[in-house]
Amino acid sequence: MSNLFNDNKTKYVIDTSTFIQIFKMYPQDIFRNLWLKFEEYLATEIIISHEEVYNELSEKSDELSKWSKLRKSSFYRHAFEAETEFITQIGIKYPNFIIKPKKYYADPWIIAQAKVKKLKIITEERINRNSERIPKIAKEMFEVECVSLIDLMKKESWTF
Repeated sequence: MSNLFNDNKTKYVIDTSTFIQIFKMYPQDIFRNLWLKFEEYLATEIIISHEEVYNELSEKSDELSKWSKLRKSSFYRHAFEAETEFITQIGIKYPNFIIKPKKYYADPWIIAQAKVKKLKIITEERINRNSERIPKIAKEMFEVECVSLIDLMKKESWTF
């Protein structure tokens, strides 16, 4: 695993919403080349995720859960001290974003991981002025860029 800070090969941290999107919209048997590229980016740690995303995904019993369990090494453990510093800052400004009635809730951890490792966030969430979502908080509080799966494909010049 990479060290605490970005080692220059890791560029992105991926949110639960994008894993759900890629599974729903791009079936592996039809979009083979997309999946090969996506798997390559995970295997080479250009894209990583957080163990809290793994927890969200693995609590279900569907294909995405099974898939994520086979790739657990792509889901990084907490850099607890560094990440909790940023989560505390988020909680002061957006307490409702931190406290959710869910067993697992990865959103604040994704933002903190992106900030600590100097990464962009891949998420399908969009900025909404009246809603506390990953893109709004990441940009507003920490100047962390968020991209969608399609944005990622464009930025990385993926063609199929």
